[in-house]
Amino acid sequence: VRVFVAHGFGKWTDDNYHRLANLATHQVGVSRDAATTFRSGPHQVIHGGVDLDRLVPTRPRDEIRESLGIKPGEVLVSHIGRVSPEKNPFAVARACRILGSPYRAAIIGECTSPTMERSKRDHVAIYPGAMPVADALSASDVVVSASPAEGGPLIALEAMAFGCPLVSTRVGVVRDIESEHGQWCETIDPKASDADVAAAITRVGQRHQSHQVRELFRGQAMAAKWDRYLSSLIA
Repeated sequence: VRVFVAHGFGKWTDDNYHRLANLATHQVGVSRDAATTFRSGPHQVIHGGVDLDRLVPTRPRDEIRESLGIKPGEVLVSHIGRVSPEKNPFAVARACRILGSPYRAAIIGECTSPTMERSKRDHVAIYPGAMPVADALSASDVVVSASPAEGGPLIALEAMAFGCPLVSTRVGVVRDIESEHGQWCETIDPKASDADVAAAITRVGQRHQSHQVRELFRGQAMAAKWDRYLSSLIA
């Protein structure tokens, strides 16, 4: 039994699928979007899970924000995660430029030197390195995931489980949740303009589905689905 798992949605995943598809006996996507990678044959969708133990901040919120240089009254709008062009991380900078004070953009995650140089031009704070995701979520007033295409993204599930207001493109698992359960975050079109992102940031509010995300998408629930699936393959 050899299972090809599509975590992403885009050229990188397509390239690897074409290279490895002949080796796989079964196919799994982490969302319906991710599963469109598969050109033929049956497949299964098994959503990712949230490690709830990771969602406990290491320090008080005020202390985290102070360490990041966030002033009292500022609204911190963050991109959290890998910083690469296909994830559209600088959408937060462009949106906050439209909104003006007190909104402040931040990109939290691993990034390259060219990204750091661009951050200076776009006047966005970048915090590279391995900040605990719970600390990043605790510090943030709004999280933005503006990828035009995604298999996940995991940060969307983590933000909702944490209870941090989220603006996300209607892609990947976010699209699956909206179609199955309704709107659990502020969703925008994958081709949303900077003005659309800015408007969504002003609309986003505290939603109360964190307990549902924690129940349906907790790591243990994902593991149980995988256990049933893999057991069915070898039965």
